[in-house]
Amino acid sequence: FDKENSFLVSAAYNISETPWTVKAQYSQNSTSFKSNEADFDAKQLLLGTDYSFNKQVKVYGYAGYSTFEQASAKDKQPIAGTGLEFKF
Repeated sequence: FDKENSFLVSAAYNISETPWTVKAQYSQNSTSFKSNEADFDAKQLLLGTDYSFNKQVKVYGYAGYSTFEQASAKDKQPIAGTGLEFKF
């Protein structure tokens, strides 16, 4: 590729005196190709939350949406995930 521009903005807020943290993230990417390949654009929005049981164990989940565009082709995809973090 010849040129790429991207950015990501992320924020988290710990709800005071609770084990909950809420999170949000937005990213955008534009790729321009020098060859005959069509330019590519991608965007993603995610929202999530963490629940901390203690300093070593937390569970988290997120949901979001991605869009991809290249020439006349467009694709939209929902995203979801969960996880468990254990520090030892």
